[in-house]
Amino acid sequence: MSKLFPEHILVLGAGPAGAASALGLKRLGYRVTLLGTVRDTHRIEGISKRVIESLNINGFVEAAECVSPPVPRYSYWNGEKHQANVEHIIQRETFDHGLLKDLEREGIDYRDCMIRHVENDSGKWKISVTSAGTEDLLVADFIVEARGRSAPLSNNQVRKGPASIALTATWRHSRVVTPHVVAASISNGWIWIVESGRGSTYVQLTVDSEDSTLPVKQEIAPFMLKHLEELESAGINSRQWQQPGNELARGSTSILVEDCVSDSFIRVGDAAMTADPLSGNGIFQSLSSALIAPAVVNTVLRRPDQRSMAISFFRDRIRHLYTRLARTGRDFYRLESRYHNEPFWKARCDWPDAEPTHLPEEIIGTEIRPVVCDGFIEERDVLITKDQPLGIWMIDGKPAVT
Repeated sequence: MSKLFPEHILVLGAGPAGAASALGLKRLGYRVTLLGTVRDTHRIEGISKRVIESLNINGFVEAAECVSPPVPRYSYWNGEKHQANVEHIIQRETFDHGLLKDLEREGIDYRDCMIRHVENDSGKWKISVTSAGTEDLLVADFIVEARGRSAPLSNNQVRKGPASIALTATWRHSRVVTPHVVAASISNGWIWIVESGRGSTYVQLTVDSEDSTLPVKQEIAPFMLKHLEELESAGINSRQWQQPGNELARGSTSILVEDCVSDSFIRVGDAAMTADPLSGNGIFQSLSSALIAPAVVNTVLRRPDQRSMAISFFRDRIRHLYTRLARTGRDFYRLESRYHNEPFWKARCDWPDAEPTHLPEEIIGTEIRPVVCDGFIEERDVLITKDQPLGIWMIDGKPAVT
């Protein structure tokens, strides 16, 4: 059994990143309270098999049960149709409730509430929340910021990609359709379509958020249908769709927060960095940062002499992941050559840089670098390659350097 520590840690945000951080900290012996609420957004997301594996390995069995079987994923890109791979579908509200069931089983305190204000007062964090019409003030020694894009930003320490917005809506129809997913390019953006196989179609349209023709909320569905007309030649006939609902607009710009960790807070998931949806790594990247965060926090609080190393380790990892995913998205955009002169495509084909996403696995040498080890960030001998400049510590469960 883990030793119990006196520090009280508040985790702000009830999504995948917040849940993974809370569970990891609880297992290290910390008193953890998760704050937030599951948003009723009717949002659909796609995840990969490795995300499901990560959920099960880390004890999120209820959440994993909310994931669909694999469905075919087709692409209509650069005028060509391909079956790219498969994708697993989740309804985010149902999935997030599954996460909370997993946390309840682990004995983690959860407060269903709205977070109103967060401030640091003389070394203590004070968080104002409301729940069922009642206001409350909570105090903590350390906070984990996991509210995604809702987390406040410090503008002088933020890096952003081309400004993007995702419009979503769901339509009903009476057609018999095998469940599948489609990613398709259009002249001023791209579209992700989920056919449920149960008489509904979910659509996400990503366009430039500075587009002067963007609609008000009441006109989102007609605006999306107008763009879907470009896909009729690919066999996607939206004229048969009826009863649009759940129209939403949300930011989808790639964002990196440089100041993502200190001696009293850490940002995880989309609160630390967000990738372009085209990179296809939303929940995966959220879990990636959240699963290493507990070891960083543990080192910061328990080993003050190694605090700077742990903070640098986390910042470097977040920056490296952000850059890698940004280049992955850029490479997908570059596969579409028909619209390379259109403003939407030109901006994204040139960002973040011209460097390749992956470099040869050529070994440069070995160095002593920080890694996650037994709940702490510790220095170990690692293998340095051109493609993995931060180092490789373990390969197939064995040290890379012997």
